[in-house]
Amino acid sequence: MDYIYKIFGFKYEIGLSTRPENYLGDLELWDKSENMMKEALVKFKRPFKVKKGEGAFYGPKIDIDLYDAFER
Repeated sequence: MDYIYKIFGFKYEIGLSTRPENYLGDLELWDKSENMMKEALVKFKRPFKVKKGEGAFYGPKIDIDLYDAFER
């Protein structure tokens, strides 16, 4: 992803969206999933923001916000 985006000159930001207020499933599994995603992002060696409570009801997610030529 980073390789392709650099070729085309795209700027992007990465976010880790964590457990929302109304989530499904086991809290222990949520914590494990969030930690695994965080470890993966740390290994990716790019800055990322933790977006507390913005995950999907069924699990955490990694968000990639891609900006166009007008930086929108």
